[in-house]
Amino acid sequence: MQARHGVFHKFKLDNVLFYTTVIMVVSLPFSESVKTVSMYLLLAVFLLQVYRKEIKPDITLIHVGFIFLILSAFVSSMFAENMAKSLKGLQDIVYYSIAFFVAGSISDEKQTRTILWSLYLSTAAAALVGIVRAVQAHATIDIHQLRNPNYIAMYLIIVLASMISTIVLSDKETKLSKASIGMFALIILSASVMTEYRSSFVGLFLFLFMIIFARRSMKYSLVVATVLIPLCSVTIFLYKPLWNKLLVTNSLISRLYIWKDAIVLFKEHPYFGIGPNHFAYLMPPGSPDAGARYYDAHNIYLQTASQIGVFGLIGLFLIMCGFLREFIGSKSLSHFGLSLKYGALGGVLVTFAGGIFDTTLHHCHAIAFTLLLGLFIGNIQKHSTARETATKR
Repeated sequence: MQARHGVFHKFKLDNVLFYTTVIMVVSLPFSESVKTVSMYLLLAVFLLQVYRKEIKPDITLIHVGFIFLILSAFVSSMFAENMAKSLKGLQDIVYYSIAFFVAGSISDEKQTRTILWSLYLSTAAAALVGIVRAVQAHATIDIHQLRNPNYIAMYLIIVLASMISTIVLSDKETKLSKASIGMFALIILSASVMTEYRSSFVGLFLFLFMIIFARRSMKYSLVVATVLIPLCSVTIFLYKPLWNKLLVTNSLISRLYIWKDAIVLFKEHPYFGIGPNHFAYLMPPGSPDAGARYYDAHNIYLQTASQIGVFGLIGLFLIMCGFLREFIGSKSLSHFGLSLKYGALGGVLVTFAGGIFDTTLHHCHAIAFTLLLGLFIGNIQKHSTARETATKR
């Protein structure tokens, strides 16, 4: 009776974790309050399951990297000029770390597919609403919960890369379901172009190039990628506001001013930085956007270095190195596992390649990235456990 009781409670907690993750994913482009409540519930249930040894995560370099980011941001907050402001920035880091740790504990393929479909449907719905409103107002697309156009583009393209990976590699989807995902992907691609943001497309084009070499079907991957690359290019060309912006270099000149200031701040505060949420730079007279004030360094590495110091940078590099290790070392994955692997790669490229030109690891787009990364790690660890069990037998 006690054994059955224990299994019953484990079953209930597993389901609470799963359904709360789905709610959190759906809320990302729609509701800050629902997202916040979901995050705290996920943290509580996850910690309870770890305490009861129902979840036993295999700690990778990626896990250590996120722990480094949290600890360095916490210590930095203790020395910051405005502790409350810094702790709010720490909260953002905790949110996307929770998404990774929780997703990494989910290895059931049905649950993983449900989470992915929830992400795809909610993103496509938010993108469609944003497109309609933008056309009606003759303005840049706005999805309020995702904040400014730069962040909207990051979020959309991270999800778009996962969709493409599912279409190309997954064997869990029928032709009809893949066609449906393809329709959602076209909506999201259109919305991404309407943000008029260029940097995320660097990550997208790198991803399309990489997926050509995915192992399931070189021919299928090549056909899809070679269709998508011209389609993206034509879409960008036809949308004149983005096409005109491609020829403008003022933003790069502005970034050089901002990057220089971030480097100075890092030199002055190399160990703990100035604190999360503390970066601020006023463009000087004579510069592009003179008088404008910027609150991030427009570079993930300089943003991290200036705000939380060298230990934060170590965290970033541990995450990148950990992903490369798992990406290269993951062998004999199922087709579904491969789709998760390349979906995570899309998020990595937008975050760390696009991050050269913008601050990419915060807010909802960071949660989308860490969610996909966690689902990939959870799938790897499931196959690793299965192989160990088979070997013992």
